[in-house]
Amino acid sequence: MGKIRSCLYLLGVIILILCIFLEAIEAGWSAQCWRKHNSGSIQTPDGEFKRPIGILCTYRCMLWFPPVFPYCEFIFDLRLSRHFTSFPDCYEIRCNETFSFIGP
Repeated sequence: MGKIRSCLYLLGVIILILCIFLEAIEAGWSAQCWRKHNSGSIQTPDGEFKRPIGILCTYRCMLWFPPVFPYCEFIFDLRLSRHFTSFPDCYEIRCNETFSFIGP
């Protein structure tokens, strides 16, 4: 009976660790932040030179490490940029143990 209880305890610990690991992997991919773009024009994929309003980024937090920005995209349309200015500033993001950001 003692071996079965030990195996169940070990299985529970493994499942808990797996759940935490999966949460860490999946937690921040949909988190987005906004950076104001203050430099000049850039060339778009179709060859035009445009001045972007800002940069929309997705970020991922892993414990207290600096956030990772796997994907960022320039936003050129002022009307579209208004949807993103309420997002947290990418320069202000600090990760914590709950895989989220801590603002200033």
